[in-house]
Amino acid sequence: MSKNKRFKTSALDFDFFRREAGYWVGRLGLVNWDVSILHEGHPDFKNDAFAWFRLRSAARQADIGLALRVNAEPTQRMLSFAAFHEAGHILLGNIYFISAVLETLYSGHKAEMETAEHEAIHRLARALWEPHWRGIKKDEK
Repeated sequence: MSKNKRFKTSALDFDFFRREAGYWVGRLGLVNWDVSILHEGHPDFKNDAFAWFRLRSAARQADIGLALRVNAEPTQRMLSFAAFHEAGHILLGNIYFISAVLETLYSGHKAEMETAEHEAIHRLARALWEPHWRGIKKDEK
């Protein structure tokens, strides 16, 4: 196989990716975000990413995208992981915006930064830790 070979992502690939991304947006509690799931090239045409995300504003708008052409033949495992990965970036979106504000203004936003950080931790706990804990509790009975 050629090192530069490109593969197209199909409508079926996108349908699976869209369902997975939608699942993870919900599972990570991102219900207060307006998330669009797209099947198009990366916004930075030079980027070779399999999938991508773009935060559109501090008003909690974001895009998750599956690239049209990728460097490896798409598998459901790759599509599923990419959808989770990009939803994870959106989970940290508030932290990205607050960090940008802190860099350009002043350091008086410590409380907002801590709040955004704890939002992320609590969402991860609901998505990942609570199911794990329920499994441990069953084993103890």
